[in-house]
Amino acid sequence: MGTLGKLRAALPAGLRAVRPPERLFGGASAAQLRPRPPAPEAAATAALYVHWPYCEKRCSYCNFNKYIPRNLDEQKMRNCLVREAQTLIQLSQVKRITSVFFGGGTPSLANPLTIASVLDTVSQCAHLAEGTEVTLEANPTSADASCLAEFQKAGVNRLSIGVQGALSTHNLSYWQGSQYIGIGPGAHGRFVPWGDGKVHREARIQTLEPDVWMKEVLAVGHGTRKRTELSKLDILEEVLMLGLRMDIGITHKHWLQFAPDFSLWDAFGESEEVKELEECGLLLLDDKGLRCSWRGLAVLDSLLLTLLNQFQKVWVEREKTFKPEVPT
Repeated sequence: MGTLGKLRAALPAGLRAVRPPERLFGGASAAQLRPRPPAPEAAATAALYVHWPYCEKRCSYCNFNKYIPRNLDEQKMRNCLVREAQTLIQLSQVKRITSVFFGGGTPSLANPLTIASVLDTVSQCAHLAEGTEVTLEANPTSADASCLAEFQKAGVNRLSIGVQGALSTHNLSYWQGSQYIGIGPGAHGRFVPWGDGKVHREARIQTLEPDVWMKEVLAVGHGTRKRTELSKLDILEEVLMLGLRMDIGITHKHWLQFAPDFSLWDAFGESEEVKELEECGLLLLDDKGLRCSWRGLAVLDSLLLTLLNQFQKVWVEREKTFKPEVPT
């Protein structure tokens, strides 16, 4: 039995390991990926990503933010993760966390106390319902059965094992354009910072280098290095790019959550380029919404070039139509 097989056999009851599918996008059934109806408090919910930046060694296939630790002060790292979680959850004013994902790096190298401390803090700052998906990326060589049992006690109920993350509630949050908060060195986030008096979603990136990030967190409560206010066009382009990675694509109902006065038909219904893609069997625009065929999913990056170009042209024309004339 290989290392991965031994790890699976040693899993405590209630903790499931997930190997990434061979096809990350389009490999799941429609039932797995079907978007759930949005909750009335959707604007007050967010997923949470926690970045543990340390690894035992550098892997050639991984381009994520990672470091080989020298004299790691894990208590300091733990305290900073806790403090940044407090700061950003309060800043976002979300009431409920829909999923938590500990990524890296190799978060299975962290002390289970670090995982427990972050989850305890999250549950104090927002509602973290019992049974909420809590995923830990794990390297089969860095987590034995006793360690996995401790992670389960800390609150982890799902493992992601392998080079890439597997399909999950957390990933669906990204692909459906939901808010998500990123904490830890190099983490990314997309949320509205209501606590700052803002009303528009921002793209936020935390400081990459762990030691510098910790200094910033200790000084001001967070290590946000870059924040960019997203326009309506920015958000819709992200919804388009990410939503089409699912085999069910983007439903009309889902799209209208982000653009109630600008439907998919408005954006693509008159496009000759889109009609050509439909005739080629790569794309479908119908009463269900906009989605790729299986053939289309295989060449999605190429399709997106056409779709984004078309969408931008229609959006610019729309803005001209609605832009009030300035008296001269």
